[in-house]
Amino acid sequence: MGEDFYKILGVSKDASSQEIKKAYRKLARKWHPDINPGNKEAEQKFKEISRAYDCLGKKEKRKLYDEFGEEGFQAGFDAEKAREYRQWGPFQQEGKSKAGQGFGQYQSYEDIFGDLFGFGQERGGFRTATASRGRDIEYEMELDLISALRGIETELSMQKMKACSGCGGNGIDPNSPLTPCQTCGGSGRLNVAEGPIQFTKPCPHC
Repeated sequence: MGEDFYKILGVSKDASSQEIKKAYRKLARKWHPDINPGNKEAEQKFKEISRAYDCLGKKEKRKLYDEFGEEGFQAGFDAEKAREYRQWGPFQQEGKSKAGQGFGQYQSYEDIFGDLFGFGQERGGFRTATASRGRDIEYEMELDLISALRGIETELSMQKMKACSGCGGNGIDPNSPLTPCQTCGGSGRLNVAEGPIQFTKPCPHC
């Protein structure tokens, strides 16, 4: 966790919304740039106070901050996924106590979630995804009563998707030069939350 917004506003973590608003107004009057012209310290203080109140003054943002800290406001952060990852903490400890290291039969948290969410797991590591079963093909057709009772044979013409002959269905032109993704540096994953246990997610750009 970075800066403590509660400490910045001088309130306790169980302070009410009114107490937080009162503390903010008091500090805002004291450090407002109009009251402290040319004072860089006052300007910085006012920014910190405004940032803290923007979070704690809103119910949903405060709830997210209490649970994840400032990391909860990073771009791309997924609170639901982070909660799912967090509940597997006991499995890590259990794996260490039984195997002495690692995650028991798994190499990492991502291997555990591979079993949960359908990601592919290979010996010695984790890969992104395996081929999954496609959707069923459906076609609506109207029949008269006699045909429905006696049965009928007919032919249907339907479109079927097939893999691209150029890239084999992977979306990569084999003749194009490869450059590392500017977002993840070519790793294919981004950090979701910081702390003793780091969680990652697939890079949305590559």
